[in-house]
Amino acid sequence: MAHESSTTIVMMMMSCLACFYVAGRLWEDAKVRTDIMELAKKRGPQPHVVEVDDTIKMIDSIAQKKRIAQLEMEIAAAKAKGYKPEIQNAARGHYKNGRLKVVIGINTAFANRNRREAIRNTWMGRQAELKRLEEEKGVIIRFVIGRSANRGDSSDKVILRENEYTNDFIILLSGFQREGPRQVCYDSLLAFLEEHSAEPRVYAGCMKSGEVYTKPEMKWYEPESWKFGDQKSYLRHATGQIYVLSKALAEYIHINSAILHKFKNEDVTLGTWMIGLDAQYVDERRLCCASQPNGEDCAGRRAAGKPCIAVYDWPCTGLCKAAERMQSVHEKCG
Repeated sequence: MAHESSTTIVMMMMSCLACFYVAGRLWEDAKVRTDIMELAKKRGPQPHVVEVDDTIKMIDSIAQKKRIAQLEMEIAAAKAKGYKPEIQNAARGHYKNGRLKVVIGINTAFANRNRREAIRNTWMGRQAELKRLEEEKGVIIRFVIGRSANRGDSSDKVILRENEYTNDFIILLSGFQREGPRQVCYDSLLAFLEEHSAEPRVYAGCMKSGEVYTKPEMKWYEPESWKFGDQKSYLRHATGQIYVLSKALAEYIHINSAILHKFKNEDVTLGTWMIGLDAQYVDERRLCCASQPNGEDCAGRRAAGKPCIAVYDWPCTGLCKAAERMQSVHEKCG
């Protein structure tokens, strides 16, 4: 009997100790939960989404520091070759309307002097007109060209001499894809930009999709066609003749250019970059008005109160016979 009594007493003591232990742990857990809740109240709600603009700010300080040394060396090398900044203080200029609104870059080629002259004589204007547009409307218009594959050769020198006279080039240190010339109505473009000024990340153009060309003999052959899947159809993207990017998207591309993959075709490349961003797609058909056969597209849109922004011909990826037809197209569609 004594042995059974002692066993009972031991079991009761162990039960009491277990109860104290469990109670202590429960109290400790409750205290931790209370502390966490108090801390959460003090800190307030935390954001759960990092937007593209926030990403730009975070990446900018790191990426720019890494590129400063490289850019300084490139600038020094360019100056040694005789190249100068082609938009002197334009981005820092003082505009009557308070800010720079748009930069229009016109892709061109070394041999296209006649086309450039046709554009200067119509919608673009020359030095005095360019200066007025910059100061009064915040619009910068420049021809864009890459340096020759043989740096400093006769092609480079021809462009440098032309630019000394016209002062309307942006000369890139690397190559640039060329498209045909087109008529651009910058007043209509400014009105369009104003319509979308409240949208932070605009990607606008004449949106298209279609077959991925897989045969090397095809004009728009895509060497990496397998990446677009078994159906071989491009993602929706703006046609390459003209498109609009808001500042935030342009900055994102600039900062991350070293790690953004480039396909053979520029418009497809840009579309693949945009598909992964929180960009606002705008399918604007006034950015692809047709000049042929007699400018009916321009006249019809003007009569409807929605004048064309850009005019070109699909078969020529720009204006067909641009040097001869630019003036007449400008009169009908400008």
